[in-house]
Amino acid sequence: MLCFGVVVDTKNEDKKVYKERGVPRKEISSYDVIGLSLLDIENNTVNIKIHDIEDYEFEYSEIGSTLDVERYYGSKGNLLHSVYSLYTDYDIEATEISSCLPVYSEKGKLLFSCNGSKFRCKCAMGLGLVVDITSLDVNLERYNNISNEIHENMLFVDRAVPLSEISCLLDTSIENISHTNDLYYIHDNISEFILPKCCKTLMLASAIDIDKLVLNAELRTIEIPSTVNLNTLYISKGINEEVMCRIIYYFVSKYMFETSNITDTKYRRLFDSIGTMLKNYEYHKLWDWCYRSKDGKKLLSDAIKDAKIVIY
Repeated sequence: MLCFGVVVDTKNEDKKVYKERGVPRKEISSYDVIGLSLLDIENNTVNIKIHDIEDYEFEYSEIGSTLDVERYYGSKGNLLHSVYSLYTDYDIEATEISSCLPVYSEKGKLLFSCNGSKFRCKCAMGLGLVVDITSLDVNLERYNNISNEIHENMLFVDRAVPLSEISCLLDTSIENISHTNDLYYIHDNISEFILPKCCKTLMLASAIDIDKLVLNAELRTIEIPSTVNLNTLYISKGINEEVMCRIIYYFVSKYMFETSNITDTKYRRLFDSIGTMLKNYEYHKLWDWCYRSKDGKKLLSDAIKDAKIVIY
């Protein structure tokens, strides 16, 4: 199960109210953190750990700390904003919480969530998990595709969710491929694979061999490491710009790292420029640069000269 929130002692809540003329009313509630809330992804339930918490205390320093919640209200009683912080007996001052942290009562009731009603966390294989705290709906997608407006889960900022926790979300009926409704992950060697129309995101593991890969027109993004050995790539005429740019980056990366060009100052500068445009989502600029600039055309031509690419 996934440790994703904390449990507080509501019986000993310390609440203080500050009123000052011309200044927003402030309420400060302090809670002792006494346990953890665990998400059972397969059964869509939350479990509370309090009395048998010993196995988690060393790993999660949040247990035994104090959670402070500062709420600021307008003249009409409307909540303006909240500030959340944690501190232990060893801290000189409280640490403000900038990530998402769901907070539960001893009886398993969701009291509130620090910084948002959804959170994201990294998983194995470059995947990402998005959880709606209220409904407990879970969505699995490429981590880099998840909006930054969704905060990381505080308990997983420096951790990754193991594959065993998300295996129930993946269909493994196709050999060497795991997938959800619209995300496909090729994690081992395959001879041939034709992407179904439902596939919107394709991810490939490092250092695998693929003889033939057929990309669909519906594909919206692809992650393909330069260590992938791809014999023949079939690309639809209707492929979108982002996918095409990521394919270009794959071939250029492979070319750079398999030759001495990685040490060539000019080629290295061009390669870095492509990486920057890709990182900044400047797909149209990258596409235009590769096909219109003299340097771009030369680099791309060299990178794909031995590649087997079929446009259908």
